[in-house]
Amino acid sequence: MRKVEYTRWLDQQKYEANTIKTQIHRLERVEEYHGDLDEHYAKNHTAGLMDTLSYTIDHQQRDRPNPSQIPFDGNIYNNIASYRDAVKRYCRFRDAEEKLSRHAAAR
Repeated sequence: MRKVEYTRWLDQQKYEANTIKTQIHRLERVEEYHGDLDEHYAKNHTAGLMDTLSYTIDHQQRDRPNPSQIPFDGNIYNNIASYRDAVKRYCRFRDAEEKLSRHAAAR
Protein backbone atom coordinates (compact mmCIF):
# COMPACT_ATOMS: atom_id res chain seq x y z
CA MET A 1 0.00 0.00 0.00
CA ARG A 2 1.17 3.49 -0.75
CA LYS A 3 0.38 4.59 2.78
CA VAL A 4 1.87 8.09 2.72
CA GLU A 5 0.36 9.01 -0.64
CA TYR A 6 -2.98 7.45 0.24
CA THR A 7 -3.14 9.27 3.56
CA ARG A 8 -2.42 12.54 1.75
CA TRP A 9 -5.10 11.77 -0.86
CA LEU A 10 -7.70 11.01 1.81
CA ASP A 11 -6.86 14.29 3.50
CA GLN A 12 -7.22 16.13 0.19
CA GLN A 13 -10.62 14.48 -0.22
CA LYS A 14 -11.59 16.14 3.08
CA TYR A 15 -11.89 12.95 5.14
CA GLU A 16 -11.70 13.45 8.89
CA ALA A 17 -8.58 12.29 10.73
CA ASN A 18 -10.50 9.47 12.46
CA THR A 19 -11.76 8.20 9.11
CA ILE A 20 -8.27 8.28 7.62
CA LYS A 21 -6.88 6.35 10.57
CA THR A 22 -9.67 3.77 10.31
CA GLN A 23 -9.20 3.33 6.55
CA ILE A 24 -5.46 2.79 6.94
CA HIS A 25 -6.03 0.30 9.76
CA ARG A 26 -8.52 -1.69 7.68
CA LEU A 27 -6.19 -1.80 4.69
CA GLU A 28 -3.28 -2.88 6.86
CA ARG A 29 -5.42 -5.77 8.12
CA VAL A 30 -6.36 -6.70 4.55
CA GLU A 31 -2.68 -6.70 3.58
CA GLU A 32 -1.72 -8.71 6.67
CA TYR A 33 -4.07 -11.53 5.69
CA HIS A 34 -4.37 -11.20 1.89
CA GLY A 35 -1.11 -9.66 0.68
CA ASP A 36 0.02 -6.39 -0.82
CA LEU A 37 -2.82 -4.21 -2.15
CA ASP A 38 -0.69 -2.78 -4.92
CA GLU A 39 0.06 -6.28 -6.18
CA HIS A 40 -3.67 -7.07 -6.17
CA TYR A 41 -4.29 -3.81 -8.02
CA ALA A 42 -1.60 -4.51 -10.64
CA LYS A 43 -2.77 -8.09 -11.12
CA ASN A 44 -6.49 -7.56 -11.72
CA HIS A 45 -7.55 -4.22 -10.25
CA THR A 46 -8.27 -6.10 -6.97
CA ALA A 47 -11.02 -8.23 -8.59
CA GLY A 48 -9.78 -11.45 -6.95
CA LEU A 49 -9.50 -9.77 -3.57
CA MET A 50 -12.96 -8.26 -3.94
CA ASP A 51 -14.35 -11.73 -4.67
CA THR A 52 -12.85 -12.90 -1.39
CA LEU A 53 -14.46 -9.93 0.38
CA SER A 54 -17.89 -10.70 -1.03
CA TYR A 55 -20.55 -11.51 1.54
CA THR A 56 -24.24 -10.84 1.00
CA ILE A 57 -27.31 -10.63 3.18
CA ASP A 58 -28.24 -14.03 1.75
CA HIS A 59 -24.92 -15.42 2.98
CA GLN A 60 -25.63 -13.95 6.39
CA GLN A 61 -29.14 -15.46 6.51
CA ARG A 62 -27.68 -18.85 5.61
CA ASP A 63 -25.01 -18.51 8.34
CA ARG A 64 -22.17 -18.79 5.85
CA PRO A 65 -18.71 -18.44 7.40
CA ASN A 66 -16.37 -15.49 6.98
CA PRO A 67 -15.02 -15.88 3.40
CA SER A 68 -11.87 -13.87 4.10
CA GLN A 69 -8.79 -14.79 6.08
CA ILE A 70 -9.23 -11.70 8.28
CA PRO A 71 -10.26 -12.72 11.78
CA PHE A 72 -12.77 -10.53 13.61
CA ASP A 73 -15.57 -10.68 16.12
CA GLY A 74 -19.10 -9.58 15.41
CA ASN A 75 -21.33 -9.34 12.40
CA ILE A 76 -19.65 -10.91 9.36
CA TYR A 77 -21.70 -8.93 6.85
CA ASN A 78 -20.85 -5.54 8.40
CA ASN A 79 -17.19 -6.37 8.96
CA ILE A 80 -16.63 -7.68 5.43
CA ALA A 81 -18.46 -4.65 4.01
CA SER A 82 -16.15 -2.28 5.88
CA TYR A 83 -13.02 -4.03 4.55
CA ARG A 84 -14.47 -4.21 1.03
CA ASP A 85 -15.34 -0.50 1.09
CA ALA A 86 -11.82 0.35 2.29
CA VAL A 87 -10.37 -1.58 -0.66
CA LYS A 88 -12.78 0.14 -3.07
CA ARG A 89 -11.72 3.54 -1.75
CA TYR A 90 -8.06 2.59 -2.16
CA CYS A 91 -8.81 1.61 -5.77
CA ARG A 92 -10.32 5.05 -6.38
CA PHE A 93 -7.07 6.55 -5.09
CA ARG A 94 -4.99 4.32 -7.37
CA ASP A 95 -7.25 5.08 -10.35
CA ALA A 96 -6.89 8.81 -9.70
CA GLU A 97 -3.14 8.42 -9.34
CA GLU A 98 -2.90 6.57 -12.66
CA LYS A 99 -5.07 9.13 -14.41
CA LEU A 100 -2.78 11.93 -13.20
CA SER A 101 0.28 10.00 -14.36
CA ARG A 102 -1.20 9.47 -17.84
CA HIS A 103 -2.21 13.12 -18.03
CA ALA A 104 1.29 14.26 -17.03
CA ALA A 105 2.89 11.90 -19.53
CA ALA A 106 0.70 13.24 -22.33
CA ARG A 107 2.02 16.76 -21.85
